[in-house]
Amino acid sequence: MEYDDIIDYEQESTKLDFKAIQYDSPKHPDLLKDIMSMANADVEGEKHIIVGVNHKANGERDIVGIEKETFIDASIYQQLIRENIEPYIKITYEPYEYTGEKDKYKGDLVGVFKIEDCNDKPYMMKKKYRNLNKGDAFIRKGTHQTPITRTDLDKIYDKKGSNDFEENIKMGFIDTEFSNRIKLSPLEISVLPSERAADEIERILEEKRNSKDILNNTGFGDIHKMIQGYTYPFSSVPYKHRSIERLEKDLENVKETYRDYDLYEVFSNSYVLNFEVINEDRNYIEDASFRLEIPDKNGIIVFDKYYEEPSGEPLIIGMETPTNIEVINYPDIYKEEDKVIVDVVIGNIKHHIPIDIYDVSFRIWIKPCLKGETIELKGILYGKNLVEPIERSFFIDVK
Repeated sequence: MEYDDIIDYEQESTKLDFKAIQYDSPKHPDLLKDIMSMANADVEGEKHIIVGVNHKANGERDIVGIEKETFIDASIYQQLIRENIEPYIKITYEPYEYTGEKDKYKGDLVGVFKIEDCNDKPYMMKKKYRNLNKGDAFIRKGTHQTPITRTDLDKIYDKKGSNDFEENIKMGFIDTEFSNRIKLSPLEISVLPSERAADEIERILEEKRNSKDILNNTGFGDIHKMIQGYTYPFSSVPYKHRSIERLEKDLENVKETYRDYDLYEVFSNSYVLNFEVINEDRNYIEDASFRLEIPDKNGIIVFDKYYEEPSGEPLIIGMETPTNIEVINYPDIYKEEDKVIVDVVIGNIKHHIPIDIYDVSFRIWIKPCLKGETIELKGILYGKNLVEPIERSFFIDVK
């Protein structure tokens, strides 16, 4: 951020203060009061304390500056605040080289405190520190700093209670401009991999039973082919070179053999679902999480894991198979009574930045038996600073 204009033209206010010298150890109580006062101030946005500037009563200012080797590390101040003020106030303290209008001060170093995210007022002393007592709290009004009063507290709590997140949160299906309704067609797969394999086995069995080729019928055809130079890397002996007895066993177990292939076929052809949320309130939603409830009914399949494409290759002993990031980040999905739950922890939801609710979209399959019906989903958004969870309904029209 460019601070030259602030130093040259801005006057001290509720969200801006100038200090001539740094807060050394004897001035640590002053730092706590100044930071606490600004954090409790009834103004939005970032607040700043600029150190190394002597701001005079008539509005004039001189840049005193700070020697680089004496610049105090931000971690000292952050630890002081963390140990003495509750809840914690997020601050930064950084050096800034002046390049503004006053030529004689160009290149001088100042320090800039930035105080932000003050959404959990009131802030107060959590223990005694020198001349400050446990429970002391201060607020900045204009250029004045005063002890916090009952009226101030009432205003703070009224304002916290009036943050109507319900009206300022938009949620909807992803890529629909936050619509709560989409249309999907029922899905069908004409032939699964296991069914294709069964058809192939039956065809080969029929040929072998009608064949007089003893070598192939007994399964020695694979040896015969290998002698001729044919090999089959990364796979078992092809069906056409197996014995009738083995093929009959293969046919009996074909569903189990091709289970992973069938699941992947259905999974990869299923619908991809996700939602997005935007917070248009002035405050963050803190420690947010989201719960989606889907009716557990015939005709809906919600995949509770991410299915990777089977490789068909044998594992090499001792070799670890790399894990797909989508497998790791796939949502937590489980059944609860008559519902399927899709849970996710989001974290803080900042304002005016749309985000996907799930890092990895989940998959859903809709069968033809639901054609013409509407599936209602229930979404519940939780947050540390939400008095009540925010509930929304979403609809899938099966056309």
